[in-house]
Amino acid sequence: MFKFLKVLFGVRNKKITLILVQENKPAEPESFSFFSKRLFQLMVYIVVFFVAIGYTVLAVTPLGYTLFDREDAEIRRITKDLSTRMEILSDSLKKRDKLLRTIQDVLISESDTTFQISDYETKFREYLDETDFEESPNSSIDVSQLDKVSLIESDKIIYSEKFSTVPVFPAPAPVLGTLTQKFDAKKKHFGIDIASSKGSLVKSIADGVVITADWSINYGNTIQIQHGDGYITVIKHCSSLLKKEGDVVLKGDAIGVLGMSGVINTGPHTHIEIWRNGIALDPEPYLLLN
Repeated sequence: MFKFLKVLFGVRNKKITLILVQENKPAEPESFSFFSKRLFQLMVYIVVFFVAIGYTVLAVTPLGYTLFDREDAEIRRITKDLSTRMEILSDSLKKRDKLLRTIQDVLISESDTTFQISDYETKFREYLDETDFEESPNSSIDVSQLDKVSLIESDKIIYSEKFSTVPVFPAPAPVLGTLTQKFDAKKKHFGIDIASSKGSLVKSIADGVVITADWSINYGNTIQIQHGDGYITVIKHCSSLLKKEGDVVLKGDAIGVLGMSGVINTGPHTHIEIWRNGIALDPEPYLLLN
């Protein structure tokens, strides 16, 4: 075939006659006269036509977009990831601004929010004595109802015998689930992770007072509870919090809903830390795990 095309190309400027003879009809040959260069021109037109068709299909239809647009797909993925991070950062900035406004309000407020034992201890004791904890073990005390009684000093939570005792360990885990990551201070993992069903209730492991209940970009909804004898528990990655700063909670009270908020997470789980006097403790020996 290549030899035939080479011969035709050699006589492209001359008129040639092509005779076709069929094997079953040798007596009835057919002849065609043409300039070979027009044949080559026709072949070029056909090739250009199919190239144009192919390019149009690849450029307009999703087929070409799928086959040859891998770089753009990666750019879109990166753009989407950056957009998500920007939303998280924006949310974090809103939380920060809210906290700064709260601090500003405290600073410019005329009222003194310092805890005064001489003014409030008797009143708080009377409130605790009037509250029936046996009938509503899952209730929480709204400290805001006690004028401006706020959180306490050093290792004492509230000046009440109900909350000044040492927590009983081992205590029930905040959620029922599977231990997925252990305490590792070298890797700055100062707690343990317990995986469980999303939406499960996270409970307090002992009586105490909520000292912080806020959101951060890395750990999502986080709550810290001060207990007796210098113990503090920290719960991270909740989808939502059920308590606020200043709330008094009892052992077994629901304090949050299990989720996977925050950038640093590996799925629905509860991260719990136990601290005492500024030292992180391995929570595993202190909790009753499955």
